Amino acid sequence: MSLTKFLFGGALALLLSCESPKKEEELYHPEVPSLADASQYPLPSQQHPPRNPLLVNVVDNLVEIKTSLGSGAGFFQDPQTIYTALHVVADNKGNIMPFTISFRGQDYPLLEYSAFISLNADIARIDLREPVHFVHTLYEGSRLDVIVGRQPIEMVSFRQGDFSHSEGYVTALLSTPLGGDRCLLSLETDLKVQRGNSGSPVVSSSTGQVWGIVTLGNFSSQDRNNINAYGMGTISALGNLYSPQCFFRTVFE
Repeated sequence: MSLTKFLFGGALALLLSCESPKKEEELYHPEVPSLADASQYPLPSQQHPPRNPLLVNVVDNLVEIKTSLGSGAGFFQDPQTIYTALHVVADNKGNIMPFTISFRGQDYPLLEYSAFISLNADIARIDLREPVHFVHTLYEGSRLDVIVGRQPIEMVSFRQGDFSHSEGYVTALLSTPLGGDRCLLSLETDLKVQRGNSGSPVVSSSTGQVWGIVTLGNFSSQDRNNINAYGMGTISALGNLYSPQCFFRTVFE
């Protein structure tokens, strides 16, 4: 599975299968800046007020994730959990790379965590050792009653330090068999995404619930090499990915 594949496009994926555990080496350093220090900096929603008031907490929970290969988006789902696209934090073999979290305009190397990852759904869940107590708890969509073309959705993120926002609808449903009774449900959207938006939360405009994250973007052939081009976004659903058995775990003891 190549890293480049996930830097393009847009769809929603729902994983209904389990994967085997994989262990990474511990990354630990006791003397690093703490995410708890971010409480002294302005709220992102004050600097970038969303038109939809249901998105205020989501905007305040946004992070940007930086590795040696580039950057992508992510968000706190609760004070101890960060979600992003797997390809944002992993190499082309699925191994988690060292990364830095940019939160409220400041950079924090993140070296103490456990990571639950799903290769099929291209999702990484980062569990922090210590909660960031002032972070909001967001609510995920409990059901995916998808009506193509009728349910408004929105994407928000920070891309290379700049605030990104897009509105749209689900345009198509795709189901990919994984063997047995397992399948991967992908939802294509007309959200306009750019490279660097991978890992952004996708939210229901009417409820403010987080449905999933941007994992893919579809760009025209002439725009494939244009870093600032817009493509149609694909998202991976979080709805059935909160259950730990749908992830294999990278444990730092």
